[in-house]
Amino acid sequence: MTLNVLVVDDMATVRDTVIRMLRKAGMRATPAVSGTEALNELTQRQFDIALVDLKMGSMDGIELLRRIRARWPKIGVVVMSAYATVGVAVEAMRNGASHVLEKPFTMEALLDAIQLASHSSAPGDGTPAGSPFEELVGHSREFLDAVDLARRAAENDKPLLIVGEPGTGKEAFARAIHSGSTRRAGPFVVQRCAGGSIGVIAELFGVTGGSLGRIADADRGTLFIDEIGDLPAEAQARLLRFLADGEIVREAGLPTSRADVRVIAATAKDLDVEVRAGRFRNDLLLRQRTLLLRLQPLRERKADLQKLLAHYAKKNRPRGGSAPRFSRDAVRVLMTHDFPGNLRELENLIEQASSMCVGAEIGPEVFERLGLRGIDEPIDTDGGAIKNRIEGEERRAVEEAVQRNPRNLARAASELGISRTTLWRKMKKYGLLEGE
Repeated sequence: MTLNVLVVDDMATVRDTVIRMLRKAGMRATPAVSGTEALNELTQRQFDIALVDLKMGSMDGIELLRRIRARWPKIGVVVMSAYATVGVAVEAMRNGASHVLEKPFTMEALLDAIQLASHSSAPGDGTPAGSPFEELVGHSREFLDAVDLARRAAENDKPLLIVGEPGTGKEAFARAIHSGSTRRAGPFVVQRCAGGSIGVIAELFGVTGGSLGRIADADRGTLFIDEIGDLPAEAQARLLRFLADGEIVREAGLPTSRADVRVIAATAKDLDVEVRAGRFRNDLLLRQRTLLLRLQPLRERKADLQKLLAHYAKKNRPRGGSAPRFSRDAVRVLMTHDFPGNLRELENLIEQASSMCVGAEIGPEVFERLGLRGIDEPIDTDGGAIKNRIEGEERRAVEEAVQRNPRNLARAASELGISRTTLWRKMKKYGLLEGE
């Protein structure tokens, strides 16, 4: 489908350059020199995306954004700004912007912003209503890549490994994949392995005169193994046997049995490191990692914060009441927090803040009482230090994946949990393409 894009900027050079870039990419682009002209264009024809400059004459970009959201909520809006600070991003996102694009920008950055806006044209809806993935909230490029891979994982029965820090939503993704698969009518059974208790073996494979085990319970459904990296050695051997031929090896003297189960496993550990240390079987890792989904920590997907706040506030609103709003300064406090506990920490904070809130709006003082740094304390408002650290870690991860798979970029992308297109863009960004 050819996207129809409205470009609103009072500077002719910027407006004309953006239009040329969009048309070169195969899109239809219409210019507007002011907010008033943009509203007139919107009443006369249908648009998919609006690119709106922040600083204009009588009607600035935020006011135009509000009016577009009020009258045409399905249009994705990208705000362009030469002053793209955290404060600008927060205000734009609070008013429904899909993305904030910092000037000057490249063709690649423009197309990425268009992609984000086209995926999130209805604010708060990361996926179509009724989709098993609708509880997975976000619109950042990293999040959309993960959801896309999850949807594809739901279309087959192969073993899947989900990798991510604690609290990144690994079980939520596993449940969505099960619900979107042909096994949706079957059970979704969870086996937690954190700590490596020897009791895990009995829980998984059953005991004499007792339970038949979680694998048998998941027959014709999905077994989700949480923190597979903590499985004891004997359990690893038995699980490998099951993945290889579908046989459940029970206690000595008991006959084996069979079950039809799709196994999805999750870990916060680097299992390649565990293999080298002799704590995890390489053959089991290769078998379970037939498909790989890597989830980003919340600190690397701050673009999703606004939607996540709205989602958790709605989820924790009082019965019969409305969800509280978040003041601009409250959002700034959250934007500067690293969230070591990821989504789990954010949800817990919103639950506590909602219970402490007096009135319809949550202010920064609520989060400061909960231990977060206040906005008056020294912070890097541009996120420079955090951004540099994250980009350094990302570059190392991309470089290592490419080095492990020099002739198979599809495999490298799969290991990173991103698409091949995104891998190519990151290789280009970090100068990892041959000849650059």
